[in-house]
Amino acid sequence: MQDISRALAVTARAFPIPKNHKEDLPFAVRDLSRLLTAERSDIGRSYWSAPRFVSAYLRYFLPWNLYRLAWLLPGLDCIPAPVPGEETRKILDLGSGPLTLPLALWLARPDLRSLPLHITCADVASKPMEIGLAAFKSIAGEDSPWKIRLLRGHLD
Repeated sequence: MQDISRALAVTARAFPIPKNHKEDLPFAVRDLSRLLTAERSDIGRSYWSAPRFVSAYLRYFLPWNLYRLAWLLPGLDCIPAPVPGEETRKILDLGSGPLTLPLALWLARPDLRSLPLHITCADVASKPMEIGLAAFKSIAGEDSPWKIRLLRGHLD
């Protein structure tokens, strides 16, 4: 739990909440929840371009998702074997947002921290991935053997 608190503190520093958004935060969480549970085909990048929704996501949905994954990941053998002839293992994270999966994997699986992993994180919006990458680098350190590549684009 202390590591999750560190991740959230780093994220809060990377994206400080404006004063006018603090009072709006509960309403932004409510509105974003409605948006995320409605028909998603037309969401696109819309909620990542709205600062109130970015604040809501980083302060409510990210902590909750990190917490859930921190309980799930230790019980899963989720790291693929390296391709024959290579030592590096590769992971593709589609819809990565603020790098929730790589952050949770680092926090929940200290046994994997020394493995050379190449993680490609893809999302339609670059801003959340950049925030997540800053949080990851702050937690894992610049010397981490994990290499993260950000890829902005649609799944199709």
